[in-house]
Amino acid sequence: MGRERLMSPDLSQWEEPDITGELVQAMRTIVQEPDAPSWAVHLSIHEDPRVNQRGRRGKRCPMVDIRVERTSCQVPPDYRHIF
Repeated sequence: MGRERLMSPDLSQWEEPDITGELVQAMRTIVQEPDAPSWAVHLSIHEDPRVNQRGRRGKRCPMVDIRVERTSCQVPPDYRHIF
């Protein structure tokens, strides 16, 4: 859904970190909208978080572009929407 909001020919001229930032903002907006899908309201979107890895700490941990985190354990994960 966030990607659909970014579909623009102008994106081809953007740098990757700018596209990631805009995508994260679009995704955050979607999950906070009053008419958001019920599964989406239980998600938290993060940009460039570090991922813990055995033997690596702090700044030595790898980063991912976008992390989508489930915030409620009552809702089973729904992987049908992952690209």
